[in-house]
Amino acid sequence: MQHQDQLEAALARVRQRRNLPPPIERRLLRMRAGLTQSALAASIGVTTAAISRYESGDRTPRPEILAPYADALKRLALESPEATR
Repeated sequence: MQHQDQLEAALARVRQRRNLPPPIERRLLRMRAGLTQSALAASIGVTTAAISRYESGDRTPRPEILAPYADALKRLALESPEATR
């Protein structure tokens, strides 16, 4: 049973990673919401450099950061002025 749980957790992370917007869109979502990289970083517990790397496509979030980052991006998408158009 434990192996199935581990497999399901790994598959969930892969799905989340696949569902992240492309790096440039991540940056645009943040900027449209009026957030700095520092503010977003602080809200999910990473460094400003990490956000910069996620937005440039140099890195993807570590497993423990993936869910909070994906959730933050979803929230930013909903907050975007263009989401209401």
